[in-house]
Order: sequence, then structure tokens, then C-alpha cells
Amino acid sequence: MAINDAAITAPNLPMGWRFKVGIALLALMILLWLLIPIEAALKMSAGTIAATTTGIAIANKIIRS
Repeated sequence: MAINDAAITAPNLPMGWRFKVGIALLALMILLWLLIPIEAALKMSAGTIAATTTGIAIANKIIRS
């Protein structure tokens, strides 16, 4: 029994503007989480770090919904 290689290959990925915006938002959210250790290294106040963490968490929930 011969296997048709064309049927096994994955379909082309969508490369529309929504896909690109989604990837950009995902990258942005990952980069925003890097602000927390940076703020800690700069010895910012605990309130500032907590506010940043809260803001990022809320933004993450809004963007992912």
C-alpha cells in the first residue's frame, strides 16, 4: 500500500494581519513580565512592583479573552 506524501503534510499556516497581531501581543505580554525583575533590580518600592504585577496580570487576562 503506497502512502500519499501530499496528504500527510501540514496545511499552510495563516499569515493574515490577525495572526501577526496575535503573535505580537503574545510577545508583548512575555516581555512585560520581564519588567518585574528589572524593577526589583532597580530597588523600586514593593508597592510599585505589586502595581506593575497587577497591571500586567489584568492586561494579560483582557488580551487573552
